[in-house]
Amino acid sequence: MKWIVITMPEFIRNEANYIEQLFESGIDLLHLRKPEASLEDYENLIQKIDAKWYPQIVIHEHFELCEKYHLHGIHLNKRNSGIPKDYKGHISRSCHNFQEVTAALNIPNKENPEGNAPASKSIYDYVFLSPIFDSISKKGYRHSFTNKDLEDAAYNGIINEKVVALGGVIPQFIPQLRAWNFGGAAFLGAVWNERHKYDWSDYLNDIKKRLTPSKAKNTLNGSNIW
Repeated sequence: MKWIVITMPEFIRNEANYIEQLFESGIDLLHLRKPEASLEDYENLIQKIDAKWYPQIVIHEHFELCEKYHLHGIHLNKRNSGIPKDYKGHISRSCHNFQEVTAALNIPNKENPEGNAPASKSIYDYVFLSPIFDSISKKGYRHSFTNKDLEDAAYNGIINEKVVALGGVIPQFIPQLRAWNFGGAAFLGAVWNERHKYDWSDYLNDIKKRLTPSKAKNTLNGSNIW
């Protein structure tokens, strides 16, 4: 499974150092998300990160920096929903229901195949689906799907290798995400809230180990999670 970490929305002390520790621990991509940040502040943080990690950074704002620093790609959401003119790089986007996922990834309707239009390639490399569990970083932001909703979506091919779970993701839930066919897990609060602990490196290594390929086995159920 793909391992993605999203930055805290505000700048934090020694953030570039923490980001480099994340890369060294094996994250696949870092999503740089600072909704209120100026272009200058955004750029200052990027410049503090070793350039060797730039191909693994996705930005949510100030898309012009993607080409300037040869970053991995851009992420679209309600705030920034437009693709820059002549942009040819990687694109991901946020989704909050199965209809948005289906539309973004051009997934055929399994229940009514006769009504499907000829499949075309999606412009998105992957999408976030959220919130899967109750959010850690956003208090009161509750999960949007039942256990059965997610099982049915997995069965119907809506959740697949291009869908990344976001919202309340903790290491212990990774087996369940794999059983639901998610292609990746996006961490925010579960990673950043642990950064001051002496064993943060061990914690990150444990996440990486849990995300390594293995036989999918649904070891949790709805009552375990909710």
